[in-house]
Amino acid sequence: MAGREFAHVQLDNAEIERSVLSQEVEALRNRLGLRQVDVSKECGVNASMLSQWMLGRYKGNVGRINGRTESCLIRRCG
Repeated sequence: MAGREFAHVQLDNAEIERSVLSQEVEALRNRLGLRQVDVSKECGVNASMLSQWMLGRYKGNVGRINGRTESCLIRRCG
């Protein structure tokens, strides 16, 4: 049972991280006048996947998209 509870916590953490990162991506887009497709190319993420991720509807590996967008933000913002 403990393993399943831990997995649930990981999913919640990934979703919290996604929420914060998507807000940062949106702020960056607005500040620099970037299109979502520009961000997707820079982060190495399919445009439709990024769109679904931004909306909180992505059903795939959220942690992977989190990692790619976080790396992209670090490269952009330092």
